[in-house]
Amino acid sequence: MKNFKNNSSSNNGTTKEQQRNTNNNINNNIYYLFNKYKGQFSIFQTSEEKVEIFKQTCMKDDIYEKLTQEDKTEIYTRLLSIK
Repeated sequence: MKNFKNNSSSNNGTTKEQQRNTNNNINNNIYYLFNKYKGQFSIFQTSEEKVEIFKQTCMKDDIYEKLTQEDKTEIYTRLLSIK
């Protein structure tokens, strides 16, 4: 039978690793959405047209819906700033 002991440094490492994994997943989701939809935006579109495209595409994506408001703002800013 294994002897389990509560080692705070071990738990701390696990927590840091979990946070790092979570951050990586969020970044992967942002990159995925950007790459998926960037081709639909061009410099020839007005800001209003870009916002409408964003609403019709990215905002309806299941991955987008799972992001925090901060991450949603980041992907919105990245896509609408495409030149």
